[in-house]
Amino acid sequence: MSNNIAFEGNPENIQRFLLQHEFQHHYKQFDAQAVSHDAAPITTRTPIWLVIAINEFLDQFNIQEFIKRYKEKYSQEINMNAFLKYVLTTDTFADFATYQLEQYLLGDNHQDIWPNCVFNKKAKLLYPSQYGNHRSTIETILSQHRELRADTETQTIENQNEFIMNELILIGNKGTTDYYQAKYEVRPEELMANQEPLDITAIVLERFATFDLTLNTPDNGIRYVSYCFQKPNKPNITGISQNNIAYVLKQFAELGFIDKLEHALIIAGIDESELISSARRFWPRSWYPEHENADYKLTLLMVTKDNITDRPLCF
Repeated sequence: MSNNIAFEGNPENIQRFLLQHEFQHHYKQFDAQAVSHDAAPITTRTPIWLVIAINEFLDQFNIQEFIKRYKEKYSQEINMNAFLKYVLTTDTFADFATYQLEQYLLGDNHQDIWPNCVFNKKAKLLYPSQYGNHRSTIETILSQHRELRADTETQTIENQNEFIMNELILIGNKGTTDYYQAKYEVRPEELMANQEPLDITAIVLERFATFDLTLNTPDNGIRYVSYCFQKPNKPNITGISQNNIAYVLKQFAELGFIDKLEHALIIAGIDESELISSARRFWPRSWYPEHENADYKLTLLMVTKDNITDRPLCF
């Protein structure tokens, strides 16, 4: 069945519906949990503010103007998938998404923005940070605002500290804002490669590429592998919703169960021989005394796309 739609003569509401349907039903609104499967796992979530921005933009943007611009650049016949990607990678959408992000932050809703980052309210830019390393990101931002420099170093530091307190929003593992006040003048310099602001268009392109790969990879039916260690009169040790067995290997190694895990995976028909070999190399059994974990019973759970949990693997 062709996905090509000739727009001439179609009402605008139908055009918009088809475009929204492509995002909401084919791409599942970039919901990793709804699309990811074991053969091509999606290991990162899409920030909620970006999903909200996409839905609101598709609901209100000037679709006729975008169709006109698209036709000037491409063929007269519009492929819905290609048109969606075109619309969401324009500067118009990037500006809209940036505004939505700012409103999301100014409303004190800092959940699911980015794991660690600093938002510059004046420049309207979000800068990802390394875990617990907001200070270097703040200094990078300060270095881009030459207007903060004064005739004296003391006044420059005062201007920069005022900027930190009033124009920056810190998200993630951090201290209080006053902890990051400048103790010395931060001079103008070029952006470091790992301190560039978030590129919304690049994120959208990455989401399309990641989801296209998963959607075009045959689904083996497995959604994730979970596990449970049980011992009489002891609390259970349980891992849940792991969409990649690699995540749990270290914990199996620490408990001295690599051999049992390998046996369980073989029975389940899951080939992870390379990961098992790596686990043995990086976390050798000699590091972890087995007597502490004696008498634990392991159950490996395999959850399928039909939400059926199989429990064939007990020791």
